Order: sequence, then structure tokens, then C-alpha cells
Amino acid sequence: MKEKGYSGFSHFLYWMKEQLKTYDDTNISRVTELLNKAKLIFQSPIQFSPSWANVWTQLEQIMQHKNEILKQIPIESRTGEWQVIMDNPYTNEAIVCYPGLSFIEAAYLYGFFRLDLKNNEYIRLQRVENLVVFSKDNKPE
Repeated sequence: MKEKGYSGFSHFLYWMKEQLKTYDDTNISRVTELLNKAKLIFQSPIQFSPSWANVWTQLEQIMQHKNEILKQIPIESRTGEWQVIMDNPYTNEAIVCYPGLSFIEAAYLYGFFRLDLKNNEYIRLQRVENLVVFSKDNKPE
């Protein structure tokens, strides 16, 4: 990794984030172990880039938030389409919505975006119960 530098560590972090995106209740301990090993092996990721000074803390927090969601939503209630919505009702900024997600994708994004919430912002993770889609070319999904 020292030879490959920034590029090598960047690829490793991409792989690590994919593990966090895709794990579910059945492999929490395996992904936790992977993250702990990565922290032990690469104790100073700042040597690859200053932007990675807190990467392990950030990944741990994402995982913590995702695990909270996994505990709150029963497995039998996770089917269908999910979305993550962020808004700050006290600003004129647009509402941000990530629709069309599986539960596991939405749980990861919920954890990811919780890291940077500003004052008065909120985040919602919700399952879509009813959906009507229309596009200009008249091809409903």
C-alpha cells in the first residue's frame, strides 16, 4: 500500500465503503471486524491524504447509524421501495430526496448523511407505500 500511495488506499477505501453499503443483519460482525482490522493496519490514513484524517471515525459512525436502523425496522417490514429525504425548513434550499432505493441502500445513505446534518436540518428514511410515476415520453414505470 505504501508503494501505491493515494491511489491504492483510495481503492481500498472504495472497497471498504462498498462493504458498509451492502451488509445486513447477517454479517454485521464480519464488517465490524473488517473495519477494526483496517483501522489497526492503517492507523494513519492521513499519510495518504489529509482528507482521510478522520475516515475511520466517519465509517464507524455510518455503521453505527445504519445498525440503529437495522434494529428499528423489522426484517419483514423492509420490502419495497425506500427513500431518504433531507430538508431544512428554515432555509430556501431545496429538499433533497433519494428515491428508488432498497432498504439496505437507504439505511446506508441515512447513516452517511447523518454525519453532516446542519442546524435545523432533518433526515427521513421512509418506505414508499403508493407510487405513481409519469415521464414526458409517457412511459410509466
